[in-house]
Amino acid sequence: MARPLACLLILASCWPVAAEELDQGLLLAEEKRASLPIVISPQASAATKAVAAELAGYLGKITGAAFDVTTGDGSSGIVLGTLAEFPDPELEKLLEVRDRFDGKEAFVIRTDADRLRLIGATDLAVSHAAFSLLESLGCRWFFQAPEWEVVPSIPKLRADLNRDERPAVLARRIWWGGGMFQGGPDAPPVRDYAAWARHNRMAQSFSVQCFHVWQFIISDNHALFEQRPEYRALVDGKRQGEQLCISNEGLRELVVRWALDYLQKNPGADMVSMELSDGGGHCQCAECVKLGTVSDRVFLLEPVMNSSDQFCVL
Repeated sequence: MARPLACLLILASCWPVAAEELDQGLLLAEEKRASLPIVISPQASAATKAVAAELAGYLGKITGAAFDVTTGDGSSGIVLGTLAEFPDPELEKLLEVRDRFDGKEAFVIRTDADRLRLIGATDLAVSHAAFSLLESLGCRWFFQAPEWEVVPSIPKLRADLNRDERPAVLARRIWWGGGMFQGGPDAPPVRDYAAWARHNRMAQSFSVQCFHVWQFIISDNHALFEQRPEYRALVDGKRQGEQLCISNEGLRELVVRWALDYLQKNPGADMVSMELSDGGGHCQCAECVKLGTVSDRVFLLEPVMNSSDQFCVL
């Protein structure tokens, strides 16, 4: 009984398009006919091609028109692609990537006389530009189900947008475990979550990997832990379980080697987590107790950053 009320409250508070705004700007569709095609580069990636198809689909739902996806030089149309594909010196500063990560999701939307440009620094940013446009037209994706998707009806559609954006928070995620571990990346719950996140521009310029890893350090070095039981947590007088004795200098050296090995095997990773194993059983030895709380001890092993010229671990 509460859900219809929730829908009404959300819709009443989030509808963004004022009627007078629809009579301004570049004409995109009228009387169920598209005025412009969606134009991508002949070198467009598979990801951009997929976003172009989605954009065409949503614009079709909004207007009732069929939007073609074509390739071109970007001189006209709804131009969708990266700055490398559609160069413009005036956009270079806005779309530059700073300090390796800041700017990977930067995009601009520009309305010109004969074109609407959706230009990103990367393929990910191109997706953000497309869904930012749709959001500005009134589209909403509240949850992962068609019942929670809002697509307005605008038979005569115009656009007059000029904006540039880059996220201040470089990693954004809302996650829960409802069925997400079943069936792999092609399972419907996983696909639905990925689409919902993409539509809402939840993404990561810097890929944050935070998960329990101490048990992997132990299992990857099983023979050594058999020889060096003092590397495990001391619990009730016994060296046991999947937690580590952080005060042990040899253990910390092992963790550094394990982290460097992980990053060498996963060069695309931005970091490796140093999160403790799940559950209790933390070390009770006198030296670990001196380090402070469990949190104090864990932060002795801060996240390891991956860099082309430097590894950093504490």
